[in-house]
This record gives sequence, C-alpha cells and structure tokens, in this order.
Amino acid sequence: MNPHRSEPVATFLPGPVRISAGVKAAFCFPPESHRSDDFYSGFADLQEKLCRLTHSVHAELFSGSGTLSNDVVAAQLSRLNEPGLILSNGEFGDRLISHSHRFGLDALSFRIPWGTAFSLVELDRALHQNPRIRWIWAVHCETSTGILNELDGLIQLANSHHIKLCIDGISSVGSVPADFSQVYLATAVSGKALSAYPGLSVVLSNHDILPDDRLPRYLDLGFYRSENGIPFTISSNLVAAFRQALSELPKVHEQTEWLQSCSGKIRTLFADLEWEVINPKVNSSPAVVNVKVPDGLSSVVLGDELERAGCLVSYKSQYLVSRNWIQTYVTRLTTERDVAFFSDLVRNSVAVLTT
Repeated sequence: MNPHRSEPVATFLPGPVRISAGVKAAFCFPPESHRSDDFYSGFADLQEKLCRLTHSVHAELFSGSGTLSNDVVAAQLSRLNEPGLILSNGEFGDRLISHSHRFGLDALSFRIPWGTAFSLVELDRALHQNPRIRWIWAVHCETSTGILNELDGLIQLANSHHIKLCIDGISSVGSVPADFSQVYLATAVSGKALSAYPGLSVVLSNHDILPDDRLPRYLDLGFYRSENGIPFTISSNLVAAFRQALSELPKVHEQTEWLQSCSGKIRTLFADLEWEVINPKVNSSPAVVNVKVPDGLSSVVLGDELERAGCLVSYKSQYLVSRNWIQTYVTRLTTERDVAFFSDLVRNSVAVLTT
C-alpha cells in the first residue's frame, strides 16, 4: 500500500466510500482504552444512534466486516433448531445460503434470477407448502444487482405466518428507510451508506438474548449483550469515526432523494449509450446502478481506464467480471461534480476503446 497515494477524483464504490473531514478528524484522536469511562459513554451513544436510525431495541458492534455480522446471525439461528427459508436473487443472497450451510442450518433455498424482485404471492405459497418453516433470512438491498427487496412486504409476510424474519441490511441502512422494529435480527456496517470507515459490523435485535457457551465466543451475541456490548478490545478510533458519521447523517428521506438524483443522472448516461441497466428503477436501491457493458467492450478494460483517470467503480468482483458488468454506488457525499466527471469520462473512454 502506498501511504502517499492521492485520493481519487471521484469514487462510486460501495466500500470504501468517501469520508468527510469531520469523520477523518474523529478517527485521528489517540487510541483510547475500551475499558475507560469516556469510551463507554461514546460507545453507548453510538448504540443509541444506531437503534434510533433502525427503530431497533438493541445494537451490538463487532470488529469486522458485514460477513462477520451475518455469521453472528447464523449462529443465533442455529440455536433455534427450527427449519427456515433463505431468499436469494443475487450474490449476497447466495452468501446467506453459504452461511447457513457452514452452520448446518436446516434451511430451504428460494432462488430467483439475478436482477428480478421477489413475488410476495409466490413466497406466501412457498410458506403454505412448507408449514414447518419458522424463519426467513433475506437481503434488503441486493448490492450485486442493485435490487431493493420489499422490506415491508417481507415483514407482513413473516407476521402473517407467525415466523421470524432476519434481514441483511448491510447496503441499505442509511440509504433508504429501514424500520427493523418487527425484525428478529438484522445486520449493518459502518461503511457504505453510513459513510464511516469500514471495520465495524452491527447486529440489531428487539428481543432478549442470553449467552450460549456452545457458540464461539466472538460470535455469541448474548455474550456481547451480557458485557454491555464490549466483551473484547474494539477500536476507539473506528467507534469515534462511526459515531461522528451518524451525527452528520441527514434525515433518511433527504438522503434518499439525493441518492435518487445522483443515480438518475447515471441512468440517463447509460440510456443515452443504450447500455442495459440491470436494476430497473422501480425495484432498485437509490444508491446502486448496475449496467452490462456491451459485447465487444470489456468491463475490466473500461474499469481499469476509469481507475487510471481517478474514478473508482465496482468491476473487479468475480460476479461482475463474469457478467461483464460495472456498478456505481452513490452516497450522501457524492457530488454533482463527481457524477459529471464520471459521465464525461465514460463517454470519452468508450469513444477511445471502441475506435
């Protein structure tokens, strides 16, 4: 890693995202003991902010990525000893299925094609056909395609069948309203739409959880709860930066409107180029635009060209490479200048690469 590298002109990655000056400043204070009174006070404030944002009763933080928080959810589901249903319409739904396999969960998989949205009628039929199912696990924003699965509909469906609902909210919390008050367990992260540094993951819940010594200590949500959320060392710098990022977060509806404005301009660019946008606007996260690069032009070559010019987009993940897709992810810190720079750069790069 080059410590002297300059920041990109514009970034459209889902992570790491652009960081504000205030968040950078909060991170740069000297490290603080996770046992100090000052740290505990700030940590408790961060938990409260996360609960208010998501309408949850409890928020526990873990040192790691969103994958860790989903492992924590899988560990809790393993305690139920009941069959479940996992929904997948993209890469991250498939990863939930992988989590379940690794924990030996008794779970059926409900897969539909990438880039399509779930039919609540079909899900209701599947639950009637499998009355033993006692929980559902689904992704809210399926980042791999940009599809925003219908949270309210899933909540109503789970309630009507008297079963538990778990939600991967890693790419949705902060970009769209996320009311998890009727969700059994949900996950989030410090980066992405919440615009802090990566490195902290979150598990949200609304019920009492006791420690379980059958689980690995690091994945035992009840143990975290019993230790006031701080059983192990956690970075005070990441906590302070995350807390600052949440204090800067605008009202969610205002953020959603800004994201829609930015992504709308990107959609217009691809419409002008006559490129296929994978996620139709009606079923999509306002943060994500996913496009198929036309045959004859490599998404990797285009992505490399954009990166050399100082514009970062998602294109290197294998699920994107294999489909010749590129993806943009906008946040509250994306500017009109960023979008204009990206649009001009894409047009110029395409002109050069196709001549």
